[in-house]
Amino acid sequence: MKDKINLDQLREETRAYFESLRDKTQPYGAYRDGPDGEAGFYGICDVAIGRHLMGEDLIRLDPADRQSWSEHIHKYQDRDNGMFQCSDHIRGHALGTAVQALCSLEMPLACWPVAYEMVREPSAAIAFLELADWHRIWGNSHNLFGVIVPYSHVANQTWREAVW
Repeated sequence: MKDKINLDQLREETRAYFESLRDKTQPYGAYRDGPDGEAGFYGICDVAIGRHLMGEDLIRLDPADRQSWSEHIHKYQDRDNGMFQCSDHIRGHALGTAVQALCSLEMPLACWPVAYEMVREPSAAIAFLELADWHRIWGNSHNLFGVIVPYSHVANQTWREAVW
């Protein structure tokens, strides 16, 4: 029989790891992508998502800290098209990651992503899903996670009922 995982201990170890990634030379919310890296898009977003998933209510952070964290995320947002720029991954995935992080912080997008225009109408979202190559789910998952899933967080109830 395998040893049971102590979730409280794991949570504390994860929190300590996240804290070790924090770049204390920058305003709150700057997290390195790894132990030896610099503060970057995925470190900044992944820590927000991770802390939220572990049950931390990030709305309880000092409002100035939440704002600062949001500003770190928005540094990567292209103001012309609303998409998030990071050099090492697919833009749809970056959009989904940023939206999930901002939702975890209960902070808004600075500007509306153009990618959402193609799924704003329920019929267009359904067509988008129907065109997905479900036999190549890994590649499609980036577009689904990056466009459909985050849009569903900002869409109204009518859209959610029609699409899901």
